Amino acid sequence: MWRQRIGGVIPVVTNRDLRRTWKTLAGQAGVPKEIRDRIQNHALQDVSSKSYDRWNYMPEKRAGMAKWYEFVRALLAKKHLQHAA
Repeated sequence: MWRQRIGGVIPVVTNRDLRRTWKTLAGQAGVPKEIRDRIQNHALQDVSSKSYDRWNYMPEKRAGMAKWYEFVRALLAKKHLQHAA
């Protein structure tokens, strides 16, 4: 996004744009919404999350980030193959 901004393709880029783009692409990568919310540290408003659930979800977050990692690697490999052809 920043390269597109510098190149004049996108007029403005904010951190919110980056968060929104990650949220969308991580969903495409198969990371469940609840885990994407937790990775982005979004406040969950239900009573259970606010008052009772003290689990930090670190194993689930790591699994979500592992899916993200594989998704990005596949995108980069595809891009690399396109440029090599």
